[in-house]
Amino acid sequence: MTHSPHRPRSKATSWAAKFEHMQQEQVGAPEAGFYTTIQWAEKIHRSIPQAQRLIRHAVQAGEMEVRTYKVVVGMYKRPVPHYRLIKPVQSKRSSAGKAS
Repeated sequence: MTHSPHRPRSKATSWAAKFEHMQQEQVGAPEAGFYTTIQWAEKIHRSIPQAQRLIRHAVQAGEMEVRTYKVVVGMYKRPVPHYRLIKPVQSKRSSAGKAS
């Protein structure tokens, strides 16, 4: 089968360039302190759905940050969100009301 001379052809594809670009994507271990939802669930001894809810509230409150890392799973690179505490949670109670 030949191409029609009246139909413009697309540009030649450089597969080597595409593979090189894919290799340069950020893949690997996340920074220290960043954990997946499953890892947080294990750390805080909660179920995964409970951990997801707590993490979602912490992110909305600005107490956790989220970064997505590309993690190799089998033969595929998957974007996986990782979470880290921004500041330690402090009690809202103060020592001002205590008797000395």
